[in-house]
Amino acid sequence: GSGPGAMEDSAAGPGRQPDVPETILRACLMVVAVGVMLRLAMLARSLRRTQSTISGALPVCLLSHPSAPVRMAPKSGPLTAGFFRPVIVLPELLLDESRSCILSAAIAHENAHITRHDTRWAIVTEIVLCFLAFHPIARLFRRKLTESREIACDAHVLAGAYPQREYANALLAMARLSIAHDPGVGLGAGSMLGRRIEELLNYRARRTRPLCEAGIAAAVAILAIGLTDTARVTLGEIHPIPALPSITSSSGGSPSSP
Repeated sequence: GSGPGAMEDSAAGPGRQPDVPETILRACLMVVAVGVMLRLAMLARSLRRTQSTISGALPVCLLSHPSAPVRMAPKSGPLTAGFFRPVIVLPELLLDESRSCILSAAIAHENAHITRHDTRWAIVTEIVLCFLAFHPIARLFRRKLTESREIACDAHVLAGAYPQREYANALLAMARLSIAHDPGVGLGAGSMLGRRIEELLNYRARRTRPLCEAGIAAAVAILAIGLTDTARVTLGEIHPIPALPSITSSSGGSPSSP
């Protein structure tokens, strides 16, 4: 029938989509915010655990002249940690004279991390990924980034005239020690070992991955743009733009012309 109600329904138009309930959108934003805070808390706990490992390790003086102070820990390393002042942590079992080749390869690898500023990039990347934890490719991106970082450091070591076969054998030996003594994350840890050995055996003297840092920045930018677009769309649904009122004549006929 005719009347104010009918006029309002016709003004809305059949093509107008219903607004998403504000409470549902706010709940989704709350879930994302809680997830981000949890990821940041987990990252902070991991950094504190690493700092505790460094504090409990004993400083040593080696003749190989590493790029940072070296500490020996009972069951940690090889690893490099520290944003402003990197520290190399090696497992004490590498002090055995029979494992001098493994020790030399481990120090060369950790020196490559320091030269490439990997510890700083890793922390910055993890902070960014905390805000993108809900993104479907964030975990894959983290794994591929870690693998690319390790392979780039291996190439950096070989570019310094380190014997190719000797370095590959050191990686395998470190993997065996990791299984036997459980020294934690280090040269031989992770499922990426096979890929690293393959890259080492196929290595040729060249600039490997020259655009690695640019690729990292581009990938993070893509994820950040996705986050921004999602937030903009969500906020736009929370605060929809009101529809313009229809202009009709007082008699209900066609709009009056000026």
